[in-house]
Amino acid sequence: MIKLIATDMDGTLLDSKKQLPAELPVILKELREKEITFAVASGRSLVTLKGLFGEMMDDIIFICDNGACIQMPGEKPVYHCLPFEIVHRVLDICKEHPDVVPVLCSVKNIYYPIQAKEQFRQEINNFYYQFEMLDYAQLYHVTDPVMKIALCDMRNPAKHIYPVLKSLIGEEYELAVSGALWMDIMCKGVHKGAAIRELQEKMGISREETMAFGDYGNDVTMMHEAYYSCAMENAAEEVKKAARFLVPSNDENGVVRTICRYTGIDCQQSVDKTEFF
Repeated sequence: MIKLIATDMDGTLLDSKKQLPAELPVILKELREKEITFAVASGRSLVTLKGLFGEMMDDIIFICDNGACIQMPGEKPVYHCLPFEIVHRVLDICKEHPDVVPVLCSVKNIYYPIQAKEQFRQEINNFYYQFEMLDYAQLYHVTDPVMKIALCDMRNPAKHIYPVLKSLIGEEYELAVSGALWMDIMCKGVHKGAAIRELQEKMGISREETMAFGDYGNDVTMMHEAYYSCAMENAAEEVKKAARFLVPSNDENGVVRTICRYTGIDCQQSVDKTEFF
């Protein structure tokens, strides 16, 4: 029996227009009645996720910034923050790579350099809001605790900035490619999989009672913590290899359709057969 469902956002629960499934409010109500916990596990910040879910947020556990922030309904968020010395070191590295823009995801706000070109600003605005643009030098004086550093790399982070940082700080900090143009830096051991394990232990839920959905590299650790590990049809190959099931794409409402199939919820949609790898 499934007791915990966790889903990534971009490329997974959200369609390509960044829209939530219309059926989600009904799904959440039905899951609550079945005593099934629903969690969102995203690289996005807490303020961004709350803005997206609105009145639905009371029925959701938020795993934000790839596990650097976890908020249970009615409880204060739990943060895992980076030491400022590594924040400054990453800023130094980014200054040597002008086509990479650092975004400091902090407890109260989001900060990125005002020098960022328009194409970077548009991409950042797709995923973050309630942000403050500062002169690059001012980023070194941010005192708002930083949970995650997101790097926007228009040249493909997997081939460009990720290898650089992997060689310099990969042993000390958690690195993850989180999108076609994004990679993230967190404290060592902080990732979506660790957050899922924390929830399982706190709630007395087993791996066999857990379902997880994802599409990109930062979702792989989450696949390992769920028996019902579901890669979207549009997922990267590494996620498909890590998952047990392949489900319809984000533009085919794959998360909702799969939840309905496995929980018996009637979402008034046809549900395709989910296949094993």
